[in-house]
Amino acid sequence: MVRRCHVCTERGNPQTSAPLSARVLDRSGALFLRIIPCVVTDDFVGHNKMTENIKKYAPVQQCIYCGATGVELTDEHIIPFALGGDVVLPKSSCKNCAKITGEIERQCLRKILGPLRIKLDYPTRRPKRRPEKLPINIQKESGISSHEVPAKKRPHVTCLFAFNYPGILRDVDPEILELEPVPAMWFNTVKSDQARAVAHSIDPSYKHIESEGWFNPVLFGKMLGKIGHAFAVAELGLGLQGFRALIPDALIGKAPWHNGYLVGGEPDQIVDSKKRLEVRFGRKKLFSGREFGVVRIRLFGHLGAPVYYVVVGEVIKKPGRSLLGRIFRGFK
Repeated sequence: MVRRCHVCTERGNPQTSAPLSARVLDRSGALFLRIIPCVVTDDFVGHNKMTENIKKYAPVQQCIYCGATGVELTDEHIIPFALGGDVVLPKSSCKNCAKITGEIERQCLRKILGPLRIKLDYPTRRPKRRPEKLPINIQKESGISSHEVPAKKRPHVTCLFAFNYPGILRDVDPEILELEPVPAMWFNTVKSDQARAVAHSIDPSYKHIESEGWFNPVLFGKMLGKIGHAFAVAELGLGLQGFRALIPDALIGKAPWHNGYLVGGEPDQIVDSKKRLEVRFGRKKLFSGREFGVVRIRLFGHLGAPVYYVVVGEVIKKPGRSLLGRIFRGFK
């Protein structure tokens, strides 16, 4: 389900530099979610050269999603290049799977994260296609009008949901996860005085200015799943060292994708990080005895963005003999 975040500022004291207020609306127009605001300042701008030193793992020589061999294989950025990802898994995706995962990333990177990437000057493979202007809405006494402003000056809004812990780790039926409420939303914008300056340059008689963000939890969850699986393969090898891979079939459409089941997050607010990107692997053992491999991901950690968890695999338990079987084995 697509969610939209409307962020606006009223006319007021031009010296005010608080973040813009936010309204998060579902399709019915209902207001929901706890808001975690963050403001972009000039301190965060200028990351366009972050990918100069590309790190590469050993070539996989097999598609990490469908298992295809003997076909042309492409390299995978574990974290997308457009987010500053500097780690590559060579020869690890066939063309068919690369098309699927590439479309997921394109939707997320352009629609969900595009305005923030432009503001932060994140890298792009197609700089000539990066929009120079983006729309905003200005409301006056006579009504609402849409205007285009320079992309880097536009009062942008980027919203990311904070997810609940993955359902598989809470033993929650995947069919009912969509009924769970979203615990919070993080949104990123600019200072209100900057927004007012843009609006005033368009029309000094404006009443308020409004920008809109876009978020699709399914697409974003799949992008996280792709990052988590690729990182697990890079760290553990193609066989995931005794883990049964859980992500690939659902990611490429061979199995149902239940949002919130294998991909979840930290529902509580986390302090800002000193790092832009964080990815690490860990293990989680449940009281039931099941054990899972989990990749922790944080994008835009330096801006206080949410933490996400991708359950990439389950430990394959070796079949053991029952007590009765061990007793009878002694008579052989």
